[in-house]
Amino acid sequence: PWVAVVDDDASVRRALARLLQAEGVRAVAFATADEYLAATRGGDAPACLVLDVHLGVASRMSGLELHDHLAAHGAGVPVVLISADEVSAADVAQRVGAGRFLRKPVPRDALLALVGTHD
Repeated sequence: PWVAVVDDDASVRRALARLLQAEGVRAVAFATADEYLAATRGGDAPACLVLDVHLGVASRMSGLELHDHLAAHGAGVPVVLISADEVSAADVAQRVGAGRFLRKPVPRDALLALVGTHD
């Protein structure tokens, strides 16, 4: 099993992947929704997806749009949404549940607890 980290901020992406790897979790990082979709096209879905709510302009869809795309296509991958910005709690709760959203900087123990429930 592996965990995908999708975040447009290279330093956050690297830090989250390193944190997970230091805890023995195989983590693969992606800068855009398109990179993630291309890597998982063959059916190699992660056990969990750590996904930034707002992906930058290089990504053709936001994190919320990627989440909705995956749900619409029956991907069934558990998602932990992360963001440094204010996000509507109702919007997040509707998509992944209120307990599956973490504000940046992401608390180490909270992330490991959420990711650990899916490996």
